[in-house]
Amino acid sequence: MLFRKFKRTKKPNEINLHARTKFIFLSLLVVTVIFLLRLFSLQVIGGDDYRAQAYAQRRTKKIAQAERGAIYDRNQEPLAISVNITSAYLSPKQVDPADYQEVSDTLSYILGLEPAKVMDSLHSKKDYIRIKDKVSDGEIQALTASGIRAVSLEHESQRFYPNDSLLSQTLGYTNDEGLGIYGAEKEFDQVLRGSAGQDVFTKDLRGRVVPTEEGKSFDPSNGQSICLTIDLEAQKILREEMAKCVQKYDPKSITGIISNPNTGEILAMESLPNFNPNQPRQPEETEDRVRWDSMTEEDKLNLLYERWKNPAVSGLYEPGSVFKSITTALALDSQALSKDTDHVLCQGSIQIAPQTRISCDRGRAHGEELLKDALVNSCNSGFVQIVWKIGPQRFTSYLRALHMGGKSGIDLPAEASSVIPKTLSAMDQARFATMSYGHGLSVTPLQILTMANTTINGGYYIQPHIFYQSMNSDKTLLSSYQVEKGDPIFSQDTVKTMRDYLQASASKPFKELQGKPVGGKSGTTVIAKDGVYTRDTIASYFAFYPADDPKLSILIVVNTPNNQGYGSLIAVPVASQTLTRYVERGEKEGEKGPSDGKALPDFVGKTVEEAEKTGYPFTRYGSMSDFSVIGSQMPKAGGLYREGQTITLYPDDRASYLVPDMTGASKKEVEDTFQATSIPFDTRGEGKVVDQDPKPGTKVPGTTRIRFILDKEKEGN
Repeated sequence: MLFRKFKRTKKPNEINLHARTKFIFLSLLVVTVIFLLRLFSLQVIGGDDYRAQAYAQRRTKKIAQAERGAIYDRNQEPLAISVNITSAYLSPKQVDPADYQEVSDTLSYILGLEPAKVMDSLHSKKDYIRIKDKVSDGEIQALTASGIRAVSLEHESQRFYPNDSLLSQTLGYTNDEGLGIYGAEKEFDQVLRGSAGQDVFTKDLRGRVVPTEEGKSFDPSNGQSICLTIDLEAQKILREEMAKCVQKYDPKSITGIISNPNTGEILAMESLPNFNPNQPRQPEETEDRVRWDSMTEEDKLNLLYERWKNPAVSGLYEPGSVFKSITTALALDSQALSKDTDHVLCQGSIQIAPQTRISCDRGRAHGEELLKDALVNSCNSGFVQIVWKIGPQRFTSYLRALHMGGKSGIDLPAEASSVIPKTLSAMDQARFATMSYGHGLSVTPLQILTMANTTINGGYYIQPHIFYQSMNSDKTLLSSYQVEKGDPIFSQDTVKTMRDYLQASASKPFKELQGKPVGGKSGTTVIAKDGVYTRDTIASYFAFYPADDPKLSILIVVNTPNNQGYGSLIAVPVASQTLTRYVERGEKEGEKGPSDGKALPDFVGKTVEEAEKTGYPFTRYGSMSDFSVIGSQMPKAGGLYREGQTITLYPDDRASYLVPDMTGASKKEVEDTFQATSIPFDTRGEGKVVDQDPKPGTKVPGTTRIRFILDKEKEGN
């Protein structure tokens, strides 16, 4: 038998296995090649870029805020200052998500925060979040004891207004970012806030600073301080007299301004009601809390917006008879009437347009009047005839020169433009007639005061201003306001005559002050609503002193007093009492002389206890104890101290204190001494103090705990 040898063949499953092995090997090879190429691209070709991106992700920037400059009055009394506070910051990346709930509960309990807001902060992608400012000493101690490393405490600067609501609408306030909102804070924001610095450093994945990588630090540039033309004493007097008027007549609002008519300086500017810039989003203490709590959020905001506005520069109204002083000056200067021979005839009423007739002083006829008589009698009928003699062309030309239809130009934000007809054709016959006695046109209190000043200061329209001077942190003068006078609008003869006329028209209770004459003009405006005049009134009074050589002028505007009274009845007492008190105070200070005052000592670096031994009256900021080290003082050292003036003491940025010597004191004496302070302490043992840490006389941060060692055996040694 022939046997054939057959060649062994592979089974199908063996062929498939071999093919799969080759495929897997080739795939792995391709993946490896791609991976190596990508690795080469990342590390070699694009390595520098990716390393820079990774480095940038690890870098952290922390803004170092500049200290905002202070605002002082003309005598360097503080109006707005920056004080040191402690703020708590959270670093969300340093908290394990598993601990979110525990951290949220702890922080909300210690700091009095809403748990939901703390939880939102923990989920934030930011490096640092400020969760609370004005952290108290007790909260600082509790945070330290909690052991939460994700919370850091920073000493920062916050705005403080030592006079609360006084001058608030003129000063304005700052927001949470330290930017000026409203008033002088907004107007001079760029000067006051300076420029922020920053710290740049690197952190690892756990949020720890990497010491091996270089950081950068850019110091902030602190803002300049400014002095306003405001005289704080004048401001206080004006506020007190206005408050008396509010209590008696319960008006919707009242505004008062004191100025120097020769320089345009605003010495005082107050309006009521207003707000407290230390708590700008809360109603004043006198506000009806029940009503406030029942208001909608929209109504609350509308009320706050009204409080934040400054009616002296943004509140338009019809000035009424005070405006007759302007019309009189125009008549004199344009020679529309001879002051000695030309008369007007008042028959009790006058027709100013077809089917339109106005009455004068309840229909009482004044008869024939010279220009001076018409002003003294405040005769509406007479002034209609006077403005007809002036003529619309000359009348509006003078008004434009007095900035009517525009703004005064004061260095405060949100000034409203006064309103008169834009063209002669837009001014009908009736409106032209009523403008002569201050109706049919609208001005702000500041604008009518500035116009009235022009008639008695030499004829110059001088731009009102509140900026006095600026200085750096060591009070080196940087700039001062320079008064600019253009060409006079009124002649010297007109000005001299106006001083005489307004002296004659001054209200009888206030014709003289300290033996010198006073000039003035009252006004009573009937308020129009929806084009119809109502029974409500605005009572006002303009006055200046001395009448023959004005140094001071004042305007009081009382909106809707409860008895619909005249300006001579309601506004005159406020103006007369304010000027009388201010002038008498100035004369007393002038008799005393600056050489009789004391230069204020420097208390910085001393303890509160040491400062109070000098006998000056002090107030302490926050929770300062007798052992607290003084970081700053207001007023500053070297200034002239006035009798009765209170000096405010502030802690340094670490709220430092000087450790007192309690050697030999009992446990009860230690507890009585320190329980009234925010200084942390503990006692060990019984008997008398034989040792303490830190040692007596050591200056330490406010969070430093003092440990007292007591011993019975050594207490008699």
